[in-house]
Amino acid sequence: MGKIWRRGSIFVLEMSGATKFLILRPGGFYFSNYAPRVSSKGADSFSMLLRKLFSGKFLESITQLNGDRLVELKFLNCEWSLISELFGRGNMIIVDSQYMIKHALAYRSWKSREIKRDVKYTPPPFTNWFLMNKLELTSYIEGLSKAEVSRKLGLGKEIETIWDDQPQQLTDTLMELVNQPLKMDEVEAMFKQDDLSLVSEKEKKLLASLAALEKSKEKTEALIKTYEQDAPVLRKAANSIFMDLKKWDKALEKARSQGKKRLKVS
Repeated sequence: MGKIWRRGSIFVLEMSGATKFLILRPGGFYFSNYAPRVSSKGADSFSMLLRKLFSGKFLESITQLNGDRLVELKFLNCEWSLISELFGRGNMIIVDSQYMIKHALAYRSWKSREIKRDVKYTPPPFTNWFLMNKLELTSYIEGLSKAEVSRKLGLGKEIETIWDDQPQQLTDTLMELVNQPLKMDEVEAMFKQDDLSLVSEKEKKLLASLAALEKSKEKTEALIKTYEQDAPVLRKAANSIFMDLKKWDKALEKARSQGKKRLKVS
């Protein structure tokens, strides 16, 4: 594990493998080769704490907890684990081997649980609907309002794009959604689009200039490759001219005296 930084509720963990980044954000976690932009002000105190505890450690496992939007990151030969809550505003909790909370990004309290230092971590109550079959899920959501379905299934704002008044139709959409995880290029496109909404007009011009330079670089590299391919032929011709330099000088002088502007070479 390399550097760790954040942008708002999004945490980026630098990896050392083929995939460059592990990204944790409300709604899910992703492996990606593109990292969201971060503030130029530098890392915040919690990101610095994460770096101190986990940078340089080997990520041993990533486990989903309780079938909910919770993932636990365990590191080899490390007494701490990192739990990421990927719902609501999101949260990051550092626990020991007994799941006692040692640090958290945000300390909060509810009726059923609390995020508090030296208190054992308890995941929120959640019905793991991912394990239900179509009939069970249809029965579970039947008669519920849009808000109730969103809360019980942990869908958040996603409910607005998939909602259907018919429970069977909604179940079909949910089953399809669960079985079609986002591809890496979709994740990267999502982050890039999000990044563009954050940059100023000045930054957009700089990004456009950078893109133009990248395109110019590609053209230059293509020209260099062409020149490299032609170089042996040109070098051979140059050597031939150099070896017979006196001959070419006389030929040129004769051509000029005759008023010719070109010299035919055979």
